[in-house]
Amino acid sequence: MPQITVPDNAKTAVLRPCWYDSDLNQTYREMARHYNAAIIRARPRKPRDKAKVEGGVLIAQRWIVAALRNHTFYNIEQINEAIWDKLNELNDRKFKKPMNDEWIR
Repeated sequence: MPQITVPDNAKTAVLRPCWYDSDLNQTYREMARHYNAAIIRARPRKPRDKAKVEGGVLIAQRWIVAALRNHTFYNIEQINEAIWDKLNELNDRKFKKPMNDEWIR
């Protein structure tokens, strides 16, 4: 679980968006407390706040959805199994750039 979560201002996370103090969904707040994570909501009309999340969604679409678009599935179990296989393949990929100690700190 990440230490900091940056949700969009969707109703599943933020009940009342505000520039300074948003009202978070109680269940979402309890989940964050359970996992010891902080929630910092994305600011309205600030697309840079969501850039990394949107990049992750784009990668998942390219690697999972695009790879499975021409397959035929006959039940939900087959779809889920194929998605999990592609997700594991994506997560096991090596990074393109080597990590150095400065990135970890």
